[in-house]
Amino acid sequence: MSLTPGTRLGSYEVAAQIGAGGMGEVYRARDAKLDRHVALKVLPAALAQDPERLARFEREARTLAQLNHPNIGAIYGVEDSTATKALVMELVDGPTLADRIAQAPVPVDEALPIVRQLADALEAAHEQGIIHRDLKPANIKVRPDGTVKVLDFGLAKALDPAGAAAMAGVSQLATITTPAMTQAGVILGTAAYMSPEQARGKPLDRRTDLWAFGCVLYEMLTGHRAFDGETVTDVLGAVLRAEPDWQRLPPETPPAITTLIRRCLRKDARQRLADASTIRLEIDDAIAAPGLENGASSAARVAPTSSGARQISLAAAAALGAAIAVAAATAGVMWQGRAPERPAGTLARVTVPLPSDTTLATGPAIALAPDGSTLAFAATRNGIAELYVRRLAESEPRVIKDSRGAAAPFFSPDSEWVGFFVGAAMKRVSMKTGVMTTIAESALPAAEWGPGDRIINIAEGGALLVIPAAGGAPQRVRLKGLSEAASIRSASWLPGGQAVLVAASFTPTPSGDTAVAVVTLDTGDVKILVERGSNPLYLSTGHVVFVEDGTLKAVGFNPSTRDISGVPVEVLPGVRQQTYTQTAAFSCSATGTCAYIAGGTTRSRTIVMVDRSGTSRPLGVPRNSYAHPRFSPSGDRLAWWIEQRDCELETYDLARGTVERLKPVTDSHYPTWMPDGRSISLTGRRDASPYGLYSVATDGSGKVQTILADSHKLTPNASMSWTPDRVLVFVDKGDLWVLRPGDSEPTVLERTPGREVTPAFSHDGRWLAYASDEGGKVDVYVRPFPGAGEKFVISNGGGTEPVWARSGRELFFRNGDRFMVVDVGTGSAFSAGRPRLMFTMHTQSSLGRTSYDVSPDGQTFVMTDSGEEDRAAEQVMLLQNWFGELKRLTSSTSAGSN
Repeated sequence: MSLTPGTRLGSYEVAAQIGAGGMGEVYRARDAKLDRHVALKVLPAALAQDPERLARFEREARTLAQLNHPNIGAIYGVEDSTATKALVMELVDGPTLADRIAQAPVPVDEALPIVRQLADALEAAHEQGIIHRDLKPANIKVRPDGTVKVLDFGLAKALDPAGAAAMAGVSQLATITTPAMTQAGVILGTAAYMSPEQARGKPLDRRTDLWAFGCVLYEMLTGHRAFDGETVTDVLGAVLRAEPDWQRLPPETPPAITTLIRRCLRKDARQRLADASTIRLEIDDAIAAPGLENGASSAARVAPTSSGARQISLAAAAALGAAIAVAAATAGVMWQGRAPERPAGTLARVTVPLPSDTTLATGPAIALAPDGSTLAFAATRNGIAELYVRRLAESEPRVIKDSRGAAAPFFSPDSEWVGFFVGAAMKRVSMKTGVMTTIAESALPAAEWGPGDRIINIAEGGALLVIPAAGGAPQRVRLKGLSEAASIRSASWLPGGQAVLVAASFTPTPSGDTAVAVVTLDTGDVKILVERGSNPLYLSTGHVVFVEDGTLKAVGFNPSTRDISGVPVEVLPGVRQQTYTQTAAFSCSATGTCAYIAGGTTRSRTIVMVDRSGTSRPLGVPRNSYAHPRFSPSGDRLAWWIEQRDCELETYDLARGTVERLKPVTDSHYPTWMPDGRSISLTGRRDASPYGLYSVATDGSGKVQTILADSHKLTPNASMSWTPDRVLVFVDKGDLWVLRPGDSEPTVLERTPGREVTPAFSHDGRWLAYASDEGGKVDVYVRPFPGAGEKFVISNGGGTEPVWARSGRELFFRNGDRFMVVDVGTGSAFSAGRPRLMFTMHTQSSLGRTSYDVSPDGQTFVMTDSGEEDRAAEQVMLLQNWFGELKRLTSSTSAGSN
């Protein structure tokens, strides 16, 4: 019903109606108790008359009331003192964004500060686990002082009806609502701003708000909706199948903003931006770009071609500070290898988008050619990693043929060859001819090509390998003072080729922290430069740069004396760095162009339980860097690994909701329940000793037993599996090993030219599943155990992380974010059906570990919810003229000489 001015609801006196829609009618009112004006949202009668729904709404409203942010309209309470129920909200004066857009498109320099505040609001709410679900210009107000306020945050969920009949009296004009809004099979939201998953009635997460953000920003800049039609059906059809008219974006739109909108509006939520903080950073960069910061708009936009390629077209590259030059008008404008002329010291920052449906691989996934002309990167599509190269003068990257399983690219000094790894093989491919050759058959994926056509590579057991690029016997260099238990994480050449920089865990840092040091190759002598740091690189500016806790730092360095000068200075924050290995994604050319993947080291995750339809619910534990969650044999407890430098284990009692911290040995990894369910096996080490296999009792005693002594010198990533009669199969150095009861040493079970990972026994112990790249790509295999016999390929088009159902009738695996299931027979003979998709879920994934497990009844999966910081990045940041910025930032310290 409508309320007339003067109507009293408790202590609130209605002044005037100021809005109406599917979520209720809104009135300006005066709070007589506190003498302030508020907004009253009168709830639909269907909700107000249903006690159960009203009680649930009040619980939701209490949650929403915890949102305290300057860009979010506050909720004060629920007024239920009369028959009419109302939500008491902050009264926000000023026009809605819809009113502003109706007048004219919003200029870029006016739009970006608005959406910057909008991104702030989304980030704050998402951190509290609250999504808006109905973000649109009509729900965004801009106050006279320029402050943006997002209204109705989370009310879509709070107003969730219980059934179709409940909605009989609710207006459908502005907001589409159907039963059970928060469940699968439901459509909720305003049609033009719905995400595809929302339109299909699928479960929602924060990415649906980021889709709506893209719709809002597009509409602000163009004055047109991104998806429109004459009827709701037409609009939803456009959302599901059409692309916005990108030509409508004004010419002055910065290319980074166009790319941002495109990434928000990807149909597949897995490929969409997943974090509002990333949006905020992109907008900050665009606002700070020369031209915009002075109130002028940049002239650049991304124009789609008939093939769907992204061409970055620029009318004023210098105004953007982008590293792009203008090409002939008839051919369009593409990236150039050189930056346009600009004042010395001006930093140029460009976002390099990845091909559609790909994510960057983990580890050192990018490399920039020494001449600055070409970017190489390893990216994964549908679970298969391949090598891509992109000449910066071209509009699209190309895939290197026969590069399946590619990792860790690196360039030759003349930029004519790119090296990379497939499993344990080091390969190189000619940039001119495409000819590919194998350099070495056994190497670890971290290398740099240097003087004398030699490649420096890290080796097991605290050593370096110097490998001829043309192939041949490597020279092994043992580092003095580095125990075989420690490890080298990265190495790079110094001028002259007589010494290298390394990041290694030396004796003084047994916790796993790496120090930056100089190694003389002919003697193995070590000189520590910095006590903490990874991925050191010498630059011609007279600096060594390295990454520490996700921040790039620089210190002056003299390569002649091999001494540092001054103190390390922070020069670039937010470089993606793996928490445990500490390897970072940063590469620099000799021309002063550098590339990196944004992200830092934060890995805030939670544990979620997921049913077979993909619907997830949080377990309720505090966020942490969880990894490798496992169900106990009885299914009543979980175990997981805390991924940090000095790793620890935890167990969780599902019935009581209690957590127990275990720290049986230093640096514990890969918890695996033993068959009796009373102990957990793990990889770990005692202090600075080599890695071994241990077990720890879970009865509260914490008793530790040695399974395999550290004399075997395991690598830390020794994932494992047990048979019911306590036979253990584990991974070490890319092979499968078996340890039987009573044996003191293991024997090799499976060794191929590729890499075998993540073994998993069937419940009866007769069949062993594992993943291997022996066929050129990573697939799931099953072989009989213990004897030899036919080996079966299970996955179709790539697969990792096999997990058996306890029934023995199903085998699960992953293909990227796709969780697959195969019907199998595990009697005296093995049989397997065709893989089929269960659900899609973006979560932590890394070749070599199993990121999920299944309950004994086969109905519930446990996995980590990849906090947005941990999601694989979808773009590379390119910095041109960065050497000038580096010199500016380090000018207050004493830099070394060349």
